[in-house]
Amino acid sequence: MKYAGYEMEELLPLVAKLAAKYTSGESSSVPYETANMLMEAVCYCILENGEQENALLKTGQMAAAESYRQGYEKVLKKTGRAQEAYNELIADFRAYGNENYRDMVLKVLPTFFMEYDPRFAPQETIIGLDYPTLRTVSEDTGIDAVERYLEFIVLEQRFLQKFSEETVEKLLTRFSGDYRIDIFNLCSVVLRHVLAAGLLGRQPGKRISEEEYTALGRVCAGRDKNELTELLSRLTEILAASGWKEDEKMLWYLLGDTENFAVELAEGAKRNTLEHVVV
Repeated sequence: MKYAGYEMEELLPLVAKLAAKYTSGESSSVPYETANMLMEAVCYCILENGEQENALLKTGQMAAAESYRQGYEKVLKKTGRAQEAYNELIADFRAYGNENYRDMVLKVLPTFFMEYDPRFAPQETIIGLDYPTLRTVSEDTGIDAVERYLEFIVLEQRFLQKFSEETVEKLLTRFSGDYRIDIFNLCSVVLRHVLAAGLLGRQPGKRISEEEYTALGRVCAGRDKNELTELLSRLTEILAASGWKEDEKMLWYLLGDTENFAVELAEGAKRNTLEHVVV
């Protein structure tokens, strides 16, 4: 059986060397749990060198030790890059009064950078990424998860800061009277409001009236989920082009909510509960 593209006998010497460093040279023999952690560390770095999806193709072309060394260097570079991105993020971070969002960025993320161990446990994410983003990082671990998560938070901040804090907080208050302590994605509330305004053919910001909810229901009732998804995707493309020209990452991120929004719009139109879907 292969691990990260290599036979076990090719990886065991690397684990033994890592174990010796782990015990400060006193022994290469460690408990099973520690040995398993170190094996995961070796495999994580090798896969990092192979850029994940191409790992099995690339790693077989070089010695396991060299692949591990290069992967470890990439982990270090990613960690440094993520730390820089975090420092830039907090320089102008706005939580809009939401405690979960604020704590995630200002309290939880710093814990990762203080406790992350690229050498012996690069695969460990350490922290819970509890603030929900429009796209998931559930398939990633370690620095891969945190770097991607940070990228999502940065994109959300860039999106939200196109609007005044007053506008954002008004929309969040309409969405939930307890929005300051509730756990939900802030970006989604604002994005859905803007897209709904597009469906209604008016500018965003103003509260949606009963007549407009009725009109929105008619727009949605005549389309199935796929048609609504396509329509919302086009509106999102227009939105991204107007505010973030040539920023493919922004468009890609915002499209992460499109299908869920389409499903909820269709259901809301059917049940006459659109006021719970978009504010």
